[in-house]
Amino acid sequence: MAKRVLDVGNCVPDHAAIRTMLEQTFGAEVLQTDGPDDTLALLRREPVNLVLVNRKLDHDYSDGLAAGRRRRRRRVRLRQERALQRGNTDPHREVPLS
Repeated sequence: MAKRVLDVGNCVPDHAAIRTMLEQTFGAEVLQTDGPDDTLALLRREPVNLVLVNRKLDHDYSDGLAAGRRRRRRRVRLRQERALQRGNTDPHREVPLS
């Protein structure tokens, strides 16, 4: 079974590049959400293995980690409790959501 990755807050070109790389390299299924509300709704409905969160959400340029903070407050469960925080100038680093 393919691993499921949720891409939160990336613009269309970035999402397309991420999706293509993950599908071709790892055979992953890639889902996309824009912000905290639709992210939480999707996580309640569907299991995912990895959540990628953009540092600044494309749709309103708000804090991308707000989705993670709201998820903790509402205790939404993920199969794997990890997200990647991607900054414009900082190297990628893992940020646990639990």
